[in-house]
Amino acid sequence: MPLLVSELDEDLRTEAFEDGDLDGKEHTLNVLSWSFALLYLGITDTVEPSDLAKDAFEGIAASGVRQAYLQRGYSVEEVEVEVNVKRGEPLDELREREPDELSYPEVNQLLESGELSHLTGEEQMARIKEAWESGNTDKVGAFPNLELRDNADE
Repeated sequence: MPLLVSELDEDLRTEAFEDGDLDGKEHTLNVLSWSFALLYLGITDTVEPSDLAKDAFEGIAASGVRQAYLQRGYSVEEVEVEVNVKRGEPLDELREREPDELSYPEVNQLLESGELSHLTGEEQMARIKEAWESGNTDKVGAFPNLELRDNADE
């Protein structure tokens, strides 16, 4: 990695991240989060005690940002990276729930983790969205891009 960072030409690096014709594959930037997932899993698998793993990840991420700025010719006074994680229920417990008990974010997480098929997940999301739009659910905030309505006046 140090060799790639220091020797890979900017044009080649830019080309690797450009949105070219990927023949239906996900955009490069959409899959980069998997790189962070692998790094975080590796760190949390190996750092002892495990409660220091998040701090180690933050330090590694900050060091990486620092190195990027140095490669571009800038001095760096400080880099702060903070990761805050609020864990929910284990996925196997979510999977055991009745479909109408799942919120949009929970269905989405089950989809992302492979715990729920895409067809079933899309059906679940459509059901939740329909219930939310009709005012038949209290799952406020499940659709951040939709405008909240006051159903009391309807």
